[in-house]
Amino acid sequence: MRHLGWLSGAAATVAITLATNNVLVGTAFGLVGLLLPEAAIRYGARKQWQRLDWAAFGAAHMLQVKLQGGMPVLEAFRALVPETSEPFRSWVQPCLTDETKGVPLEVTLKRRAQPIQHVELGALADVLAAERAHGRTAPIVARAVDLWSQRMHADAVRRGTLAGSTMLGYGVVALGIVAFWALVLGSPVVRHGLTHGLGFWTTGIGAWLIALAGYLQNRVSRIAEAV
Repeated sequence: MRHLGWLSGAAATVAITLATNNVLVGTAFGLVGLLLPEAAIRYGARKQWQRLDWAAFGAAHMLQVKLQGGMPVLEAFRALVPETSEPFRSWVQPCLTDETKGVPLEVTLKRRAQPIQHVELGALADVLAAERAHGRTAPIVARAVDLWSQRMHADAVRRGTLAGSTMLGYGVVALGIVAFWALVLGSPVVRHGLTHGLGFWTTGIGAWLIALAGYLQNRVSRIAEAV
């Protein structure tokens, strides 16, 4: 991702510098180009994690229903996987595949949950391990599903608040970019002054203010998502 960002930033710097003959404008929008791939990839990864979270929660709820019918935990988990929705079904399939090779499915489940920092899937792996060792873990599964539901509700509220502030911040940056280029392209005086004198510095500083606003918004969004 870092290499893609640097490539995008360098390309934007060269292209806009050549188009405007203003190195300040070029480097400012090069910073914007540097940030765009990271923001886009982070947004895609967050959406993918949320889809997996919803599908995994649905699977945990199905597991709870099967346990209420008296089915053992491990047997119920194996039986529900074909009934689950994507992307969880594809994500969890290696757990069943490894089990046929002698690796307990809870070991693979735990190992796969750790890199994506999914606490509930890791806890479910612990429950499956406890079931294999001691049995009688159905009440723990029910409690885990309830806590999972509460966490998802809290996340939904937090995401709503975060989405509003994030959209406002990026909207202001986007408006600044549009206004800047509308002024540059729509005004012959501004376009003529891009390359020398006061116009060079004014447009360059304006572009850098927009770029710094985008950088700060990107940092704030990253910190907020990590909380």
